[in-house]
Amino acid sequence: MSYRDLLRSLGAATERKVMVAHAALTAGTIRTESEFISIVASIVAKANGSAVALADLSLAATLTLQLREPVAALGLLPPASDPERLAKGLGSILSSEQLDTAMQLGRLALRAAHNGRPLLLRGDQVLEARLRLDERDLGVVLRALRMVGP
Repeated sequence: MSYRDLLRSLGAATERKVMVAHAALTAGTIRTESEFISIVASIVAKANGSAVALADLSLAATLTLQLREPVAALGLLPPASDPERLAKGLGSILSSEQLDTAMQLGRLALRAAHNGRPLLLRGDQVLEARLRLDERDLGVVLRALRMVGP
């Protein structure tokens, strides 16, 4: 399974879980919006963490193949503020009367799978993760990124 296939699968699974939670809110099984926000923020934050780990492993695998020498994953983590950001976004979605709530929740879930991608920008851009790399390591990473391309 390719990196993109794994991302699609993660996004679809996250969307299903969020839609089940939304159905439970609508049916009254989840009784408060606050409880719903907490549940969905946890689901999406977990998916964000998986997406970041997948991007990290994918980068290590790509670098290993391109450089023909082992490159370890960096152990990257999503931002610590992720749950708070998600809760705020969910509150906005639920309070808006002009948005299709189910559609917006689905988008939020699908975006979770792609949150690992900003860690790696290609071309003449730089690695955006907050990494402590010595000069040699950074040079190896940047050379490999130019080899991989978009």
